[in-house]
Amino acid sequence: MSKVSYLLGAGASYGTRTKPTDETFSSLPNYISRGLPILQEFPYALEQLTAELEGVVENKIAIKYINSNILNPLLNVSRDYPTVDTYAKMLYATEQDDAYRKFKDQLSLFFLTWQKDHKHDLRYDSFVASLVDAETCQFPPLTILSWNYDMQFEMSFLDYVTEGKALWRIWDRLNVYCKSNEKLKYRANNPFAFIKLNGSAMYHTDKIDSDSSRYPLQEALWTKASQEDFWEEAIDTYNNSRPENIMHNPKYKNELSYTWENAGKEKLLHVINQRVVDCEVLVVIGYSFPYVNREIDRHIFNNMPNIKKIYIQDKQAKNIEERIKAIYEYLKKTLPNIETTEDVSNFFIPNELG
Repeated sequence: MSKVSYLLGAGASYGTRTKPTDETFSSLPNYISRGLPILQEFPYALEQLTAELEGVVENKIAIKYINSNILNPLLNVSRDYPTVDTYAKMLYATEQDDAYRKFKDQLSLFFLTWQKDHKHDLRYDSFVASLVDAETCQFPPLTILSWNYDMQFEMSFLDYVTEGKALWRIWDRLNVYCKSNEKLKYRANNPFAFIKLNGSAMYHTDKIDSDSSRYPLQEALWTKASQEDFWEEAIDTYNNSRPENIMHNPKYKNELSYTWENAGKEKLLHVINQRVVDCEVLVVIGYSFPYVNREIDRHIFNNMPNIKKIYIQDKQAKNIEERIKAIYEYLKKTLPNIETTEDVSNFFIPNELG
């Protein structure tokens, strides 16, 4: 479908770190001022967000609810498990369905809350500006495969959408494929596509009328909604995102859907095949190829018969190169040419993109 593809990991949304200057955050090794925490930073990020909310949200009842139902459970998990994703997979593998759905709700609300109060990684702005055509505002033939379930790319593209800031308009322009949302207008023949491998940490509702939005909560990320209004809706979403019983569907549906989940997996693999079959150049940014994702990573490389070069952009690029070599050894395929760079100041754009 496109000769150049990107594979993004958490490092692509890393943003900016500074040394804490406020005594409130003195116990933290770093203060995350832009972007998102990587998985290993979750305990510190949760401590930071808890302290920040207590300073700006006047409704103490809401704060107590948020801490006890959302942030504190996440904090405990982040301290007891290597990553929150490994905990999620344990719940799924042991068929703890209710706990699994509840945990995904907590995780999605954390990501939405964090992105409301923290600006996105600036590198996305430069990336979008470099790619978008000045005359047509269209992207070049390109496929972006992202393991991230954040909304950093959407937030950076917001200013290019002039006919209304609704999320469905943004996703339509970006030709997003999200395996948990069957109502998206993803177009397989579009030269550009943004594929969210793990879904998205957000919600939608099927209710559509002149007075309602399908994506009410996350659209507050780019509106002037107050903290009070945002949290009122967040609490409502949390309370109404899981079925009351087997006969009642939830009011809101969580878009976060890990690749190990069976629902939508066959279609996702088909979409990946369509997008990468013509790929000749792959750019890997901020992705370390964790073993938990091995099935999909192997599938991606196994379905790129025309791959000629792989670029790796990461501060640990050499280590990532070794992991890619291991995948090719497992697949018994010829390793393409690999180039690495540890300069992560801006997203790498290969000359082959034109």
